[in-house]
Amino acid sequence: MNIEVKGLVKDYGGKRVLDDININIDKGVHGILGPIGAGKTTLLRILSTLIPKTSGEIYFDGINIENKKEIRKIIGYLPQEFSFYPNFTVYEILDYFAALSNKKLSKAEILSKLEEVHLQELFKVKTKALSGGMKRRLGIAVAMVGEPEVLIVDEPIIGLDSEESIEIRKMFSKIGEDRTVLLSTHTAQDIRLSCNNLVVLNKGKVVYDGAVGNMITEVNSLTLEDAYMKLIEEV
Repeated sequence: MNIEVKGLVKDYGGKRVLDDININIDKGVHGILGPIGAGKTTLLRILSTLIPKTSGEIYFDGINIENKKEIRKIIGYLPQEFSFYPNFTVYEILDYFAALSNKKLSKAEILSKLEEVHLQELFKVKTKALSGGMKRRLGIAVAMVGEPEVLIVDEPIIGLDSEESIEIRKMFSKIGEDRTVLLSTHTAQDIRLSCNNLVVLNKGKVVYDGAVGNMITEVNSLTLEDAYMKLIEEV
């Protein structure tokens, strides 16, 4: 799957939130890095067809994003903030969202999908009893229920402890072996441990687009975190 973004602009009232974004995304795990307010969530919501762009062009393997029905067949989206019915079990949540996606899954298929996110032993547990990391993993399972070619995730690590964060990163790496994963964060460490390629946004503009390792060299820095700080200070 190839995602091509050409000259993307998004305005809210008189404010330009995204300014002439040009990026090309292929299979694998790709990070969208930038400080709070850089435009990351807006970009992901546009790619998820949840909000319209002001101008520019976006294609998913040649399919224009204006064709929302077709685009939504090939993407899964997990926002930063989400919730589940607290008295539904883990199993019931996945069964419910599968039905919403017009997917009829057998019990064995649901348990298999829960196994992929290490929740198969908790299938009878109500979601109100889950930890933050468990809820994130269940959210990933929900986003993947339709077997999307592209998974779009907004700030998936925020608020999690180190052990939970490691588990989530491992899942994205596994998913990215044969799909396109696009995730946003405002922490350089998340990118260093999760992604091979990244786009750095600041004030609605792309200030870096390329391999994670190359950013250190191009910005003449000792660490990824130092390179990131230099990039966002220059805009």
